[in-house]
Amino acid sequence: MQRLQARQDVGPLDNLGTNKYKFSSLNYPSDIESLSHAMLFNILIQDATKDRDAGKAALAPSGSNGQPVGSRTAELNKGNFLGLTRRTKRSTTAISLYVPETVVFDNKQTYQQMNMLDTLGIGGTLAATGLSKAAGAMNITSGAGALGATLGSSLALAGVSRATGAAAGAAEGLARRLGAFGHVVSAAVDATKVSNLKTAANIIGFAVNPVIEVLYSSPVLRSFNFDFVFAPRSAEEANDVWSIIYQFRRHSAPELIASGVMFVPPSEFEITFLRKTGAGFAENTNMPRIASCVLEDIQVDYASAGSFVTFTDGMPVQIRMRLQFKELNIITREAIDKGY
Repeated sequence: MQRLQARQDVGPLDNLGTNKYKFSSLNYPSDIESLSHAMLFNILIQDATKDRDAGKAALAPSGSNGQPVGSRTAELNKGNFLGLTRRTKRSTTAISLYVPETVVFDNKQTYQQMNMLDTLGIGGTLAATGLSKAAGAMNITSGAGALGATLGSSLALAGVSRATGAAAGAAEGLARRLGAFGHVVSAAVDATKVSNLKTAANIIGFAVNPVIEVLYSSPVLRSFNFDFVFAPRSAEEANDVWSIIYQFRRHSAPELIASGVMFVPPSEFEITFLRKTGAGFAENTNMPRIASCVLEDIQVDYASAGSFVTFTDGMPVQIRMRLQFKELNIITREAIDKGY
């Protein structure tokens, strides 16, 4: 597939230069405009917050079509009726930092290992259980089929009416196949016979081939770790460093409401890689996009120079900040086609 040269969808940087809702950005280094690459962190405040910045956050930057720009979580959840759309509003405070030395994207999948020999024994045992009675009530010939029908009914009761027909049909069809498989196996193999076969093989110094199969389970939410080192060169830059750390720490924490009985979840973050162009910074489309994230962990080392040394006002001369983000959306083929 040819690399995406331009993304036409509305993003956090769309029309930013002419946006009437100006951002008050915190930058490090202070002369970040001189760099060839940078990272932009937009803060998405939860809609239920009573934060003092909530009034400012109500005005999000507009896209080229004049409509407010939505979060990337909402963007990826379009068409996914099972997705929960979080209600957030973008803060007017944005943070721009240099790109760290290590930027790793880890697309991990999970698979489950199945021992087919044990499955044979389980299949024979299930076929002999009382699941067949439930199957008769549902006019399904196998006990496992009844299980599939029950799954479909549960989905309907959960209100997922759009998925009920397809899910019930798929689960029922699979269950019939498993049930038929169990009936065939039960004629010759059961859990006791499988156990006896393993024991006999072990006694004479052999092991039974378990016939391992690997079944796909699900994607893993991506995590991102960024490591920044701050060594302020002026009092103004030191103030920006303090404010940057403060904003990350503050928005990674929950907010108490209802007299301390409930939490408003922490803010979310949108992370964008930028590159310098003749007209200023633009999104670097050679890098995959990152969906809306939560800040799982922030570590700040105020003695990263090897010893605790400060300026005359007490500001450490060098600070290391480690950020660990986790995406809120799984990355599918469709998302990758959109540049994620």
